[in-house]
Amino acid sequence: MRTWLVACALLGLCATARADSTGLRLSPAEEHARLHVYAGLFGSGYLVAAQSTDYRRGYLDHGGGGGLFAGVRLDRLLAVEIDWRTTLNGENFAAARVTNLPLDGLVVTTVSLGARVYVPTGSMLEPYGLASAGYAVIMTDFVECPDCDSVFATGPAAALGGGLDVHLGRRLSAGLRMSGQVMHFGSDSFEKRFRVVGVEPSQTQATILSLATDAYATFHF
Repeated sequence: MRTWLVACALLGLCATARADSTGLRLSPAEEHARLHVYAGLFGSGYLVAAQSTDYRRGYLDHGGGGGLFAGVRLDRLLAVEIDWRTTLNGENFAAARVTNLPLDGLVVTTVSLGARVYVPTGSMLEPYGLASAGYAVIMTDFVECPDCDSVFATGPAAALGGGLDVHLGRRLSAGLRMSGQVMHFGSDSFEKRFRVVGVEPSQTQATILSLATDAYATFHF
C-alpha cells in the first residue's frame, strides 16, 4: 500500500513537471507572447509640437481624447494592429486668419495600421517599439453656420514611438506608450469667402507634428 502511494505521488510530480515543460502552465508574459488576438482601449494626451502651413500661423492646438485598438501577436517579437484615435483639440483659426466664424473646436481622428517589435524579457515588464501609417481627418462644428462642411481637412498620417507593457494576468495587461506623429493635409474644404480676402491663399496645405502619450488596457484572447 505504501509503495502504491509513493508511486502515485511520483507520477503526480512527473505530470506536473511535464505540464510546466509543455506550456500548460504559462506565466502571463509567456501567455501574451504566444500567437493570439488582443484588443484594448486608451486615453491620450495630444501635444502639437510644430506646424507648417500656408496660413499666417498654425491653426491646431493641443488636446486630449482616446481610442481603441486590436491586433494579433504573431510571436515573441512581433505584433500587428489597427488603431483608431480621436482627440478634441483647441483651435487658433482667428489668429491664423483662417476664418472668424465661431467654432466648437477641432476633432482630429486617425485610423492606422502598424506593427510592434518587442524586446522579450520574460518578466512582468515588456518594452516595445512601434511604427504605423494611416489616414487622418480634422472635423469641426460651426456654431453659426449649420450648412458649412464639418470636414475641414484630410490626409495621410504616420507615427513612430515605443511603449511598455505590464502583464497583470493571463487575460489582462496595461501600459504606457509615446509616439511622434506627422500628418499632412492638402487643400482644406473652406470656400474662399470664409477666409480674409486678399490676405490668405484660397488653396492651402499643412504639415503637423505632434506627440501623443497614451495609457491603455489590453485584453488577451
